[in-house]
Amino acid sequence: MTDEERLEKRRAANRASYLRNRDKRLAKHREWREANPARMQELNAKWYKDNKGRAVEAKRAWTKAHPDYHRTWRLLKMGCPPEQYQRLYTEQSGVCAICGEKCDVYDRLCLDHCHETGRIRGLVCIRCNHGIGCFKDDTSVLKKAIKYLQNAA
Repeated sequence: MTDEERLEKRRAANRASYLRNRDKRLAKHREWREANPARMQELNAKWYKDNKGRAVEAKRAWTKAHPDYHRTWRLLKMGCPPEQYQRLYTEQSGVCAICGEKCDVYDRLCLDHCHETGRIRGLVCIRCNHGIGCFKDDTSVLKKAIKYLQNAA
């Protein structure tokens, strides 16, 4: 048997051993990572520093392959599954609940919700969403703004 054949036989045995004990090894690694968060942070930071270009390219590729991930994550964080967003979008005919116009910025409507209760109010364009935010969702301030605009005309 040549050295190369012995090496290939050893590799095959190692592969088989790994596959037999894969779950145990992964569980052991997971436990170690959870028990040593500071060390993991150091190792991750070192790896990122040594492989920054590779990490950036991997992130770009992943983001390109999963274009709706962050939007879906934000919707779920606010308690709105994508199906509910789509239903609201259909009910509102794809227009803003406040100004009634199609959203021309980012081609998406924002999920408007009460910051105190978390209740979803509807979908608004980014301009109306910013407006509501600037008025801090306070109807008395909005009424004063309406009065100001009417008197200034």
